[in-house]
Amino acid sequence: MGNRLEELEKTAFQKLAELGFTTPTQIQAKAIPVILRRRDCLLVAPTGSGKTEAALVPIFTLLSQEEKGVGVRLLYITPLRALNRDIFKRLIRYAEHFGLTAAVRHGDTPASARAKISQRPPDVLITTPETLAILLVTKKMKRALATLEWVVVDELHELLGSERGAHLSLSLERLINYASSSVVRVGLSATVGNLVEAASFLVGAGRKCAVLVDKSERGFAVRCEYIEGGLLPLARRVAELAKEVMCKGGNVLVFTNTRDEAEYLVSALRAEAPELEPYVHHGSLSRESREEAELKLKSGEAGIVVATSSLELGLDIGSVNLVIQVGSPRQATKLIQRVGRSRHRIGEAAQGVILTDRLDDEAESLALLERVNRRSLEESRIHHKALDVLAHHLAGLALEHGKLEVEGAIKMINKAYPFRDIGVEEVDGCLRLLNSHGIIWYDGLVFRSRGLRTLQYYYDNISTIPDVVQFDVVDVSTNKRVGRLDQLFVGEYGEEGNSF
Repeated sequence: MGNRLEELEKTAFQKLAELGFTTPTQIQAKAIPVILRRRDCLLVAPTGSGKTEAALVPIFTLLSQEEKGVGVRLLYITPLRALNRDIFKRLIRYAEHFGLTAAVRHGDTPASARAKISQRPPDVLITTPETLAILLVTKKMKRALATLEWVVVDELHELLGSERGAHLSLSLERLINYASSSVVRVGLSATVGNLVEAASFLVGAGRKCAVLVDKSERGFAVRCEYIEGGLLPLARRVAELAKEVMCKGGNVLVFTNTRDEAEYLVSALRAEAPELEPYVHHGSLSRESREEAELKLKSGEAGIVVATSSLELGLDIGSVNLVIQVGSPRQATKLIQRVGRSRHRIGEAAQGVILTDRLDDEAESLALLERVNRRSLEESRIHHKALDVLAHHLAGLALEHGKLEVEGAIKMINKAYPFRDIGVEEVDGCLRLLNSHGIIWYDGLVFRSRGLRTLQYYYDNISTIPDVVQFDVVDVSTNKRVGRLDQLFVGEYGEEGNSF
């Protein structure tokens, strides 16, 4: 066994070098031997440390040496569709290097591509938490996932404190409940304050998980500036800083805390310094507009992009020379994540500036900088006992099994860390509520599906992200969709002739 593991390690590190990592990073050196031993683990490392490769290279090394069957063997879960697209480009290249196949499946995947995945399942499937919940009640995909050996959850820190995380934790237990072999879970996360709880969230209640932390201290050269006079003087300062970087061929990424601020800042920059040709990036813009801004950063050309949290996560946007945060980032973890997008190369110090136009924001930003320097980070609070999520998954279990005893359902539910303390009374209450609305049948001991009624409820509530009615914004000169506006904004500002 020892010789076998030594050979696997040698092969994995050789493959890592072929992918461009001739010298393994700290997290890669720690993770590869552990993952080759098929242990559940959480990899904690800053942006740009190669943690994606730290997880994938050993998994792909093992998969490439197995006899190829029919079915998905690795499920890669990311919280954002944009990350799906970005990871897919990298992952497909890595998979091909190991002789494996990969595909992506989310809400925007065309029907023809979905059919192809069902008929000829890839070795590696990339998806979102919501799409995973759909796959669990799709017969062909359930069969395809029965061969599953590995689950990788990317950007785990983004899911910890939300209902989406609770949703995913139950989906994982349902998935692993019918997989034919023992499934290994690997989580990828930025630095969080409560590592032990994050690990338990990943693997479920009562399971052991190796926590592997990159302890190399990445430098953070961040300063805070107070700009008097409101957003317009602040925009002028952004332009000054951007010009300093861009005249040397560099690029700048500006973060704001809201979409309104991002749009206002870009408008001000276009008025004050049109030669900068700033781009904007946020969730209400069309996919084409977002990808255009991402391409500007990836190209390596001098430029400036103003974004919200939409560019905060691990999208591959190349190397940014400077990050500017407008207003307090509110959290030390968020400050590290955002400024960490700059100098996105191993060994380089992140470069950032916080600009505030309010004294309370300045005080808060200085306090956050102190926390970052002390590495005193906020703990993500796990969303425990989300009963609406529980009700949704009870309906899912009814669809999966046809009928199920309450006792068996509770045993499975308690394996999910956010639901480890859920008792009979709470499950019984959810089932009685579902029964009273005609969603399932329930007699106090057994619950079962009502067919179409259950399916409709399940699909209508697949997402824990609140529904917001949105309207398309179309450029009449080109007939091109440029973005979307929320109903509240349209109701307030959408009168004919208004400018916004």
